Order: sequence, then structure tokens, then C-alpha cells
Amino acid sequence: MKHSSKPYIKYGDGYILLQDVVLPELPETLEMNGVTLQRKHEFHISLANVKRLATFIDASRVAQLTQELTEEFTAYVTEHSMLDYTLTNDFYFAQKDTRKTVVVLAKVPALRGFFEHIRKKYGRKDIPMLPTHVTIYSLDPNVGIGILSPAELKELGTKVKLPIKVAPRILNRTKFGHPLLRQKAKRLTKEEILSPEIQDLIASMRHTVVNRPYGVGLAAQQVGKDAALSLIAIKSTPTRPNRQPFESVIINPEIVETFGRRTGLWEGCISCGQGIDTLYAKVPRYKKVKLRWLDQNANEHEEILEGLPAHVAQHEVDHTNGVLFVDRVKDTTTYMMADEYRKRVVQKKR
Repeated sequence: MKHSSKPYIKYGDGYILLQDVVLPELPETLEMNGVTLQRKHEFHISLANVKRLATFIDASRVAQLTQELTEEFTAYVTEHSMLDYTLTNDFYFAQKDTRKTVVVLAKVPALRGFFEHIRKKYGRKDIPMLPTHVTIYSLDPNVGIGILSPAELKELGTKVKLPIKVAPRILNRTKFGHPLLRQKAKRLTKEEILSPEIQDLIASMRHTVVNRPYGVGLAAQQVGKDAALSLIAIKSTPTRPNRQPFESVIINPEIVETFGRRTGLWEGCISCGQGIDTLYAKVPRYKKVKLRWLDQNANEHEEILEGLPAHVAQHEVDHTNGVLFVDRVKDTTTYMMADEYRKRVVQKKR
């Protein structure tokens, strides 16, 4: 999914929204519970209705608290990105007085910290975390329903099934310095692998690799997710047209056997640069390894990999263990940026 360069907007009755959410093509109208709903023309994740929160905290100071909460939120999002989100496939038909809408729920992990902060600040442990959602249909395309709490969603809404799935989105990369890149990733159970959340993550990682120059591998930690999951996506390129394609989702990967000695092989990492600003160096790697992993259907594999797939697998297994390629560099004189690497290494090989 695409995001604008200014992801936070405020408009209407005290709403704070995350803009530019892209959904799959949808019919213009939807028949639901005897009424015809109109598709909205723009889709936004509703992060917070600060006016309703202000009313909940102290109905006698709504204007003052609305301003305070807006300022609190603005300060919070300068330190915590809201762009890491997941759209679920949970749809609700909600109605309040004459307003009727269909919404799809969203998960925005960083938002939890904001609500924890304001609960502490105002001494109100009962302040609910709003169900983040996207209104996709309504009677009036410009009118939605501000949902204050999960209990209110249950009261106002009915879960419905729609013949659509939300689109995979382009994920933002985490960069060197992010603590997640230094943590050992959470290993996934078979039930977790088959969950909608992980399946959606895999779909979005594939979508990201296809639509961004993110190299030949992408680990979940590199897109802000704590999961021992990587996507190997080796494909031919204009500079390497004879490269044999190889794609595999590897979950809980382990190198169970190595063959021969390690050799210095060139590699980089999208977490320490992008395009010509990517950092490269020679890293000692095995040219042949035996890898054990689970695939996206939770099936177990054990296979001997050689050449580039073996090289990429070692890099991705390192990511799941909180190890970065710079940790393994022995000859620090080999560090160079991508444009120099292409000029001095790739072109010489051709």
C-alpha cells in the first residue's frame, strides 16, 4: 500500500487519520441489510477520535482536552512511526442513528504506546484503545461513525463477510540502529504461521520485494516484525540476465550442515542503505549449506543449497539471530558503496 509523504492529517470532528491506504478494486455500491451503501473515494485508517476521547476523560473540558490530545498525538508520532500497520480481513457493518457504514479493522502496533501514555497522564486506566479501522462503504461517502471502544464496535456493529481480501502493501524497511535488528527473532509455531496475520505479512513482503529494489532477500525484522521469517527472492537482472531464479519463504531457518571452507563473498543489506547508497563488503560465507526450514504452509524442508541461494540463506539466518553482515566482515578495506561496487566488481566480472 502506498503512503504519502505527510501521513498524518486531522479533519472533521476531531479525527486523526493515517492517509493514502490502497484497497483492491471494489464495487461502487454494496447492498447491506436492506440499504445501498456507497463506496468511499478515499480510504484512511482512523487512528483516534480525540474529541470523543476528550469527552470520555472529562465532558466539562472537551475543547481544551481535544487540543491537548491533538498536541500529545502530534508529539508522539514524531518519535513513533504509524506506517507499520496491517489491514485484517475482519469486516463490520456498523450503524448509529441514520449513519450506516462498512469498515475493515486495522492493526497499528505503535498506537498502543500512545494510549498507554495518555492513560498514565490523565490517571485513567479505563481509557479505551480505539478500534483502528478503515471505512470503505457508507450511506453518505463523507460521513462515518466514530467508534470509541471494542465494546462500542460490538454494540454498533455486526461482523460480515465480504467477497474481497485486502491488498498486500509495501512495507517500510528498518535501518541499522533499530533494536529489532539486534534481537533474536521470535520462532513461529505452525498455528502462527497459518494465521491471517503471518500470511498477510508474507504477501506484503512478496509485494514489497516485487515493487521495491530490496535485493535478493528480506527478513521480517527488516520490515519491523519480530518473526523468524525471511523471503529469498533471487531473480535475473539487467546486469545478471543468466542468474537462475530462486524463491522461497523460510521460517525458523537453521543451517544444519556446512561444506568446505568459507570464501569471501560480496554482499550488502537494504537495512544499511538503498540504491547507490547501499553499503557492500566481502563476507566469509560457505558456498554450500544444508538448510532446514518451514514454508508458508508450515511444511518442513531440509535441502542442500549451493551458490547464491546458499549465500543468501546464510545472510537471512543471521538476521533471525540478530547478526548483521558487518559483524562478519574480516577485511574492512573491502567496504564500498553500491555504485563503486558495480563499477569495480560487477563490471569486471562481466
